[in-house]
Amino acid sequence: MKLTKFFAGAAALIIAGTFLSGQHTVPGYSSVSAADESFTEGVSGALSYKNYGSYAVISDCDESVSEVTVPDYIDGIPVTEIGSRAFSNCLALTSVKLPETLTAIGDYAFSKCISLPSVTIPAATEKIGDYAFTGCSKLGTINITDKLTDFGHKSFNDTAWLYARRSESPFVTVNNILIDGLTCTNEITIPDGITAIGTGAFYDNSSISRVVIPDSVTSVGAKAFQYCERLAEIKIPSGISEIGMDALSDTQWINNQQKISPFVIVNGILIDGKECSGSITIPDNVTKIADGAFMGCQSLVSVNIPNSVRSIGECVFVFCSKLVSAEISENTESIGRRAFYWCMNLESVTIKNPDCVIYDSLDTFQNDFCNSGKEFFSGTIYGIENSTAQVYADKYCCFFAVAGTENVPKMVCGDADGDGKTGISDVVAVMSYAKNKAVYPLSYEALKRADVFKRGDGVTIADALSIRKKLAQKIEKLPESHLY
Repeated sequence: MKLTKFFAGAAALIIAGTFLSGQHTVPGYSSVSAADESFTEGVSGALSYKNYGSYAVISDCDESVSEVTVPDYIDGIPVTEIGSRAFSNCLALTSVKLPETLTAIGDYAFSKCISLPSVTIPAATEKIGDYAFTGCSKLGTINITDKLTDFGHKSFNDTAWLYARRSESPFVTVNNILIDGLTCTNEITIPDGITAIGTGAFYDNSSISRVVIPDSVTSVGAKAFQYCERLAEIKIPSGISEIGMDALSDTQWINNQQKISPFVIVNGILIDGKECSGSITIPDNVTKIADGAFMGCQSLVSVNIPNSVRSIGECVFVFCSKLVSAEISENTESIGRRAFYWCMNLESVTIKNPDCVIYDSLDTFQNDFCNSGKEFFSGTIYGIENSTAQVYADKYCCFFAVAGTENVPKMVCGDADGDGKTGISDVVAVMSYAKNKAVYPLSYEALKRADVFKRGDGVTIADALSIRKKLAQKIEKLPESHLY
């Protein structure tokens, strides 16, 4: 297996949330981990569901069922999603009616429903996930609203519908989105009028060598041309403003670009920096760092992000195992989901914009694991006082220091008394604080170090007990657990 394929697969798991709990899509928001919200489970006829209070997600179905009507409402709340694999392998299913309240169909939701001949996608549906209908061999009729434009990787793979569309044209389009070009060969020109090249549209097509993209296209989806190993030339119009993760990875074209510069930049978007090493400064003609741009860059040590960069995408520095520090300019407006995830040597991140929108999740920055296995960040986040960086650090119990502060010591979890190690004196300090905060106060930094049980919920007697367990070797490391 190629190393790049390993990182691509691992990143897919990370983005899908499978390193954590199961995932669902909240209407109006990006996908989030189900661990972020509480739910109750229930059964309605042949269907199992999760009730999140304001919406419900269908999570499973009796595999023996042949006909199903998914209700618009369960327990008085709208059914907005068919969850991941909810109907997968329902081999006897011949008819399904989806609710008008539906906004999303999850990954593999109907995969391998080999007896299903047709499906109508409701008008409110905004997204169809990866492999949603793959392997539905008899599925010949798919009625799709003209508003639906978000299709996952191989959503309709191995369906009668897709085979019929391929026989009509090598460019399979839905609502001006090119969703499949697997039967294309050699040199191709994508038809004018196409507005987007969908996720994985040409994925692993080893027959194409040259592609001309028309001016009508404004976005290229994730994996769109990934593993098109013969693709050496591609004309990319200046109007393209969105390029997804690994859209051009593992092509001859990207290999050629990397030989010219370790920074592969298209229309101001840095789409690949995996050949970078040591300490780098992003070029000042970059306005956006694309999802996964540095994923798996094992030689990167530090990165300086200049004023020109407005956004840092998802999973940008995932698996950058030697990355020690990152400095982000005052003009960077957003940091995406899991941008610095699994950066196991990351010691510091400086965020100069006091209003930077940081993806609100524990794993946006991560370099360590709790004893329970939950990830967390034990480094220091530097920023402006009362900034979003400080709000993030306080919420997820990360060390925070004002930008420019020098000689901030590395966090030692459990070190309540500040002597740089964990011992019985820390147990005493935490118990004293928990008994009488006014008489036995702890500093801001000490409170961060001492919060080792349900990290993020404040310092209590439970934290002293966790430190004692570590000293008695009843647990391997601190913190013992995390609130989030």
